[in-house]
Parts: sequence; structure tokens; C-alpha cells
Amino acid sequence: MRILIVNSHVLDIPGGSETQCHDIALRLAELGHAVTYAVCRPGRQTYDVPYKTYPLRGSLPAAFAAALTQVEPDIVYWRRNKRYLLRSVFAAKRRHVKFVFAVSAGADVKMFNKRQLLANDVVGLLRRLWRRAAAIGTTFTGMANHFALSLVDGVVFQHSGQIPPGFRGTSRIIYNSRQPLEATPAPSSAPYVLWVGNLKTIKHPEHFIRLAAELPNIGVEFWMAGGIQDAVYARMLNDRASLPGSFRYLGAQSPDEVDSLIKGSLFLVSTSAEEGFPNVFIQAWLQRRTVVSLSFDPGNMLVTEKIGLCSGSHAAFKHDVSRLVADRALRESTGERAFQFAIANCDPETNVRRLEAFLIEVASAER
Repeated sequence: MRILIVNSHVLDIPGGSETQCHDIALRLAELGHAVTYAVCRPGRQTYDVPYKTYPLRGSLPAAFAAALTQVEPDIVYWRRNKRYLLRSVFAAKRRHVKFVFAVSAGADVKMFNKRQLLANDVVGLLRRLWRRAAAIGTTFTGMANHFALSLVDGVVFQHSGQIPPGFRGTSRIIYNSRQPLEATPAPSSAPYVLWVGNLKTIKHPEHFIRLAAELPNIGVEFWMAGGIQDAVYARMLNDRASLPGSFRYLGAQSPDEVDSLIKGSLFLVSTSAEEGFPNVFIQAWLQRRTVVSLSFDPGNMLVTEKIGLCSGSHAAFKHDVSRLVADRALRESTGERAFQFAIANCDPETNVRRLEAFLIEVASAER
């Protein structure tokens, strides 16, 4: 089967969906499929990977249409987001190519961002009107691309919480995956809890810094790892005098370094408002470390599977972190359940086989 995968590439952007797509491409190619990776916003001329790549340069819809003509795939696995989804689905339909949309984040299944219509910046009247008009235009575009979800041939959801109410399309739930890795604990002079992620607004790293300030006497340090993607956090971290004494910022880390940091930690802390299925959760579970999340729980699995805590409020978050620091038995039992869950549900070979079966089913279905 000829498969065209569409996303940014992990060699350009070391993100979660890019990491997953690279692994999927490798494994599908090993299974004998003709895989081409259509690279959005390519950062290099060539990619040293054991599958074909097709850089999408210029306008993404036009470049994608050209890729369809050049590659002639049997099916598209689109994991980019839904920004250009409607035009891209129509391009595939004109060429009789089946199209599977893979959800990467909660925003992928929402019609539009309410903030687009509720923004009310205190600026000049003309600027406000201009921004409001642009927001309305963006909203209608988002609605059109959301409509495209009803036109695709199949959807892959990362967990049950992403399935929109009333959705009746052909779909599968396939969790993100990661190969188990035995890591060496990172050296530390004190026990610590760990926050990992790119520092940007949706992940709310400021809540972790606040947590460190409000819990100065529980006997742990608060370590943060990740690249800075928002200038406000660069300014925040550069103002060292205002940072809590127990807080440490480690900068960007490789996946192997993250595994070591997780292994050496008491547990992982998350402050994201919205995610898809965080790779770092799986990394933590495979190191027998549980997760304490401020508000996000993918498909309610932290709570229902008893593999982590989802607090729901800052006061409860502060309480949950303190309780887990103090209760070693709870940390270890929850961490062991998390490990067993990850082994059973996040195995890369099993999940790529499930994806392969779904792609074959969609590709062979009558229109």
C-alpha cells in the first residue's frame, strides 16, 4: 500500500506528533508499505531517514495537491491539524485518494476557538474592529475545516475524550506509543518533582513556578525541562530574584535526557490546559512514575485507571502534590499501575499494526 503521511518532521520540530509520525513511518515501511512523508514547513533540503520524504514548500494546499499527483498514494494519513483540511480533503477526493485524519490535540475536533470572538483588546477603535474582523474570518475558516471532518474517510482519535458528541464517522482509538527504555536516574542532591514540556501559553508553566513558591517546606525541589517558545517565559526565568529557591530550570532536553530526569524524579507534574495524548505521560509511566495533572486528563484515564491524579483546581493541585510527596507507598503503587497500563496499551509495534489494519480497511472500502 502507498501511504502518504502529512506532518512537520521531528528533525525540524521535536514535538510529540512529529515523534509519533516518524516512528509510524519507520514501522509501516518495515512492514513493506511504500511510505512517503510529506514534510510541512521543511527546515532542510533532505532528510536522512529510511523512508521517502516530500518537502511541502510554499502554499501547503498547493504543495499537498502536487504531492498527491507525484506520489499517487492509496491513502493519506494527515496529522498536521485541520487548518487546511477542507481544501486538502477535496484535493484528495478529486484524485480518488482515501483520506484519514489523525487527531493530535483537542483543538482538532473543536469547531472554533471561542477566544477568537471574545477578544476585546483595549486599543484604538479601528484596530479593535480590524482584529475583530480578522477573528471572524478565522472563525469561519475554522468552521469550514471542522466541516471537513464529516468528509474524510476515517479518523484516528488518541483517546475517547476526543470523540465529538454525535460523531458517526469511521474511526479508531489508537493511543500514542513509545518503546520501553531502561534509563539511568539523573543525579540530584535532593528529591525533586518534574515538569517537562515546551514553555508556551497552553502548557501554563507559570502554575508550576507558583506551586514551587507555595510549597517551600515539603522537602523537594521543583525541576522544569523544556525549550522556551514564548518570550514571556524567557523574561520570567531571567528574573531569577523572583523565582522560588527550590525551583530549577534545566532548558531543553533530549528524549533520552527526559527519561533520565523522569527516572530520578518522585513523579511528573503537568499544568497543561489542553493536550492530545502527551508523549511525556507515556515516558513517565514506562519509568514507573505517576503523573499529577492540574486539569488535563486524556480520556479520564489518569483517574479511571488509577495511574495518576487530575486535580481540577489549584488548591487541589497543591494538596495532591504535597500528599504524593509524603506518601511513598502511594507513589510506588500508582507508578506500578501506570507501568502496566503503558506496557499493555502503548506498545509501538501493536499500535502500528492496529493503524495498518485501519488504513487497509479504509483504503479498501467502497466510496
